[in-house]
Amino acid sequence: MSAIADGPIDPRRLVVERIAHWAGLPEEDVTGDLPWAAFGLSSRDAVAITGELAHAVGRELPTTLLWEAPTVDALVTLLGGAAPGSQAQHTPDCALARQPIAVVGVGCRLPGGVHGPDDYWRLLVEGTDAVTELSPSRRRDFVSPGPPDTNPWGGCLHDATLTGFDSSSFRISRVRPT
Repeated sequence: MSAIADGPIDPRRLVVERIAHWAGLPEEDVTGDLPWAAFGLSSRDAVAITGELAHAVGRELPTTLLWEAPTVDALVTLLGGAAPGSQAQHTPDCALARQPIAVVGVGCRLPGGVHGPDDYWRLLVEGTDAVTELSPSRRRDFVSPGPPDTNPWGGCLHDATLTGFDSSSFRISRVRPT
């Protein structure tokens, strides 16, 4: 990663370089205000990019980083660099951050036949392993072509109909969540 080779880290250059690399684009095509989906990045790419950025900046970063900062400008701001025309984000007062919260509703759909909180609790109490071997068609969705040593196991929704799921609000393909 050349952004760190010559001295202090330039967060904007580092981010643009990593996004361009993973998206297979020239760096000049990676603009600050476009969402990651515009560059064709998958969630797997986002996690890998976060790992590379953490290594480059020398500190742990959350795997959800690219969802918390959905553009180059937002990510540069989070990493400590100023985005053009932006001001630093406001950090909430610690006292406010410790306010109690209430969970007023919960729903879940998870691997292992979990369709709600009761099923999730059953899975936990019984110690059920929801990781199963992926079918070849399922593996193809994640690795193409899959190297021979690719791990064939994963947690998937095998009965995935996902009716009513609004994939566009998450900026993902309708096929992706299944």
